[in-house]
Amino acid sequence: MTNTPTLSALNRRPGKRLFFMLALASLWLTGCDGKNLSDEDDSSSSDEESTYSYSLSGTVTGSEVEGVLITLSGDDSATTTTDSSGYYEFSVENGSYTLTPSLSGYTFSPSSTSVTVADDDATDVDFTDTATTTSDEESDTSDLGDQTDYTDVTLTAGGTYSSADTGVANSYYSYSSSTANTPAVKVESGGDLTLTHSQVTKTGDTSDLENSGFYGFNAGVLVSSSSSDDDYSGTNDTTTLSMTNTTITTDAAGANGVFAFGEDASAVLDYVSIVTTGDSNSRGVDATYGGSVTISNSTISTQGDSCAALASDRYESYNAPTITASNVYATTSGSGSPGIYCTGTFNVSDSTLIATGSEALAIEGLNSVTLENTSLSGNAKWGAIIYQSMSGDSSVGTGSLSMTGGTLTNNFSGGPLFFVCDTDAVIELDGATLENASDLLLVAGKASTASSYIDNVNSDWGSNGGQVTLTATDQTLEGEIIISDSDSSLDLTLNNSSLSGAINSDNNGGTISVTLDANSSWEITGTSYISSLSNNGTLTGTGTLYVDGTQYDY
Repeated sequence: MTNTPTLSALNRRPGKRLFFMLALASLWLTGCDGKNLSDEDDSSSSDEESTYSYSLSGTVTGSEVEGVLITLSGDDSATTTTDSSGYYEFSVENGSYTLTPSLSGYTFSPSSTSVTVADDDATDVDFTDTATTTSDEESDTSDLGDQTDYTDVTLTAGGTYSSADTGVANSYYSYSSSTANTPAVKVESGGDLTLTHSQVTKTGDTSDLENSGFYGFNAGVLVSSSSSDDDYSGTNDTTTLSMTNTTITTDAAGANGVFAFGEDASAVLDYVSIVTTGDSNSRGVDATYGGSVTISNSTISTQGDSCAALASDRYESYNAPTITASNVYATTSGSGSPGIYCTGTFNVSDSTLIATGSEALAIEGLNSVTLENTSLSGNAKWGAIIYQSMSGDSSVGTGSLSMTGGTLTNNFSGGPLFFVCDTDAVIELDGATLENASDLLLVAGKASTASSYIDNVNSDWGSNGGQVTLTATDQTLEGEIIISDSDSSLDLTLNNSSLSGAINSDNNGGTISVTLDANSSWEITGTSYISSLSNNGTLTGTGTLYVDGTQYDY
């Protein structure tokens, strides 16, 4: 596999080699009698500070060592992939850096590591990967995705399909497009297509990454009820796609797998396999401007950055897009590629979504995700974020997350399991398993104040604080809760649940209320400041609790 870092030089120990070369150059320029042979004035050159480069390198060992993406961040940023022996290397200057490995289907120990380079190479920055451990039922995908046996089948070469015809039913077709901004399959306004036992292939980068995310015109499969390719102009014409036992492969920037564009556009997918290897809006399934996608018994794999498995995007004043998924197994490996990116209404059940280069879940603005018996995991930033980016792509309002059963896993020790920023959020947990590598359960606040506690916070997210209503039923909660400013708040209710952790230990938060029923308990592990307490349960621990400024004896 080709190893292509975005910073130059993969030479071993470049710092010492550069020093030796500079010394030789200096000797040649000054000559044997010490006179400067260059035309530059000695006084100007003597004030210049030499810049040295050093090697930052290591090895990945474990189940899979080749092709692991290593992301460098900090005083400089770059990416590279490991070679066949698991080795990687960057050329860097003195500074502080963080290295984060990622590969779809694998977790890493450590999940990331910080390194300071100071006048010498930094070697042996190593990682170990492990194939993602799930239950046998979750990991066995043999009964999902395209079940067609193409061994003795000759697919009809259909080229690029685009039609507004109704009642079209095609089986054993092969559709492909290599032209920019041209889907391999497009169902136009008013059209109706049923496609089974077929293959769809898309190459050719988009000319406009943003519009490919809003309107899907470079997707592998596009269902559009708009009369315009690059703006939403509704037609009120029902536009539908039904797809079964079909494989969709895209390898281009901005090439979503299946895209539903418009309030009257819907795609229904069953036993479908989607693989996208391109970057930037090469998501698995996506819907905008009220479009809907229903996907079941299917598999999704994305490799690029900003390529969520299940996604929606802009809808402005129109109906919110909807995604419904059941029995879906999905993996993503790029940065900014969560299992779910929601700017609409999502209902996901009996599914597994694994993000090895991103958080597990992101909800933006006035939108909701409902999870039932679903496993989500993430390796970067935090577990789940509910926020308002102020980009204009999502209506402002309360973001909601409801989780019944299933598992939410945060493998990143540097960020909380839940992060709420610049929005109201309602989080309802009922019998879910929470696995968290971090000591932080929840951080809520403005971007400017939350960034004092965690990294990766965008200062452009606004200044409205984070107002959280968290209801836990039959839950075990562990970790500190931070409310980072007076414009942020928490209303926490425990029903037959337990919490072990401190709340608002720096006393920076706004209104904070805590309610425990008779079967609930709170182990206070550090100094906690809350506004009100309704306690019918049990309080224990070694921390001091203040309620409305008064020390509370328990």
